Amino acid sequence: PTRRSSDLNDQTLRQCIHTTKFNNKRALAILYLLESRLRENNRHALVLKSFSEYTLEHLMPQKWLANWPLTPEYTLEQRDEMIKTLGNMCMIPGRLNTAMSNSNWSTKLNGRNDEEDGLKIYAKGLLTMDNALISPTWNEKTITERGKELADLMLSVWKA
Repeated sequence: PTRRSSDLNDQTLRQCIHTTKFNNKRALAILYLLESRLRENNRHALVLKSFSEYTLEHLMPQKWLANWPLTPEYTLEQRDEMIKTLGNMCMIPGRLNTAMSNSNWSTKLNGRNDEEDGLKIYAKGLLTMDNALISPTWNEKTITERGKELADLMLSVWKA
C-alpha cells in the first residue's frame, strides 16, 4: 500500500517531538500556540495570559544531577538529550525560583511546605499539562509519553 503524504507528515512530527532539541523561546511559542488552539473549542477553559507572561520550564531540570537519579537503562548523554525535547518542557505563568526549579520531582510538583508553590499551582488549568501534573514520577519514560501526548494534541488541532 502507498503511504499518504499526511501519514508521512504525521510520522515526521512524532519523530521530531522526540529528537529535536528546542531552544526555550521556540518551545515556549509552540506550547503557547498549542494551548491557544486547544482552548478555541473549550468554552470553560481559563483565558490565557499574553505570551510574554509565560516562561519555559524544564520538567526534569537541565541541572538534574544532584536531585534526579539516573535510571539504569539510560546514559548521562541520553538523559541530557531528552531534557531538551518538547516532552520535557512546559509553559508556566511566572517563574519558579532556581532552587525549586532544580528540586526533585515531588518538590517541584507540589512546592515546599506552603512556602513556595509548585507546578500543580503554577500550571493549573493548562490543558497541555493535565497528565504531567498527576504523574507521581518524572523520568525518561514519562518524557517520552508526554512527547507522544503533545504530538497527538498537535495532530488534532493542526491537520497535515
